[in-house]
Amino acid sequence: YAVHSFSLSYKPVSVKGFEASVTLDNAFNKLAMNGKGVPLSGRTVSLYTRYQW
Repeated sequence: YAVHSFSLSYKPVSVKGFEASVTLDNAFNKLAMNGKGVPLSGRTVSLYTRYQW
């Protein structure tokens, strides 16, 4: 099986040091298991913001 993840980030030129991103893990909501047979989480969306000065 294959589990697909996608990520998109944005760094505006007008706000130096700021970054926002969104990540979609297990995009197609496949049932996947780790090496010990424990099910992995389903589709997950994460939002991140970061400011570095």
